[in-house]
Amino acid sequence: MLRQHQGRAAQPSACIVDSQIVRAHDTVSKKTSGYHGGKKITGRGRHLAVDAEGWLLALVVTAASISDKAGAKLLLIKLFDLFSTLKIMWADSGYDGAPLARYARAVAAITVEVVKRTSPHSFQVVRRRWVVERTFGWLMRWRRLVRDYERRTENHEAMVYWATIFIMTRRLARYENQQPPIKRWGQDRKPAAQAT
Repeated sequence: MLRQHQGRAAQPSACIVDSQIVRAHDTVSKKTSGYHGGKKITGRGRHLAVDAEGWLLALVVTAASISDKAGAKLLLIKLFDLFSTLKIMWADSGYDGAPLARYARAVAAITVEVVKRTSPHSFQVVRRRWVVERTFGWLMRWRRLVRDYERRTENHEAMVYWATIFIMTRRLARYENQQPPIKRWGQDRKPAAQAT
């Protein structure tokens, strides 16, 4: 419904994938958490696939020690089960390489396109990848998702889906209850042709 309100087809044809590492609390079992050497964090990784608007399509929670490419393979299996319309998957350079591209084509008939930065040492909004980063920002507004407190990965996935449902239903309610914008600063301006 959200996609249709935004002028898109109900079923997505493209997705964007990325992962996020979150610290694990003491309650998290060592069997389901791991150490991420790049970020120097012990915790879990959230591997997300979102559509072009940033709405969650699929999610896999793994130990932080699991690589992006391994997480993407698990995501591809979920995506293939849920959506038969996907044709392209955009990702960052962590998903680069022929083996993952071959796997995506063989398992789900999806083409992997790696979107790289043009200048690595400066801030820039990267084409397509900013959408999934915004979704991570939405999720980090939920206290329960800033840190991982769940004993099982299934429970952590449920918390992410729960937060996503809240975000999506609030947006749907806004679309359904369209109200005129509130005037915040004074009166309406006259068009330029009528101004004296």
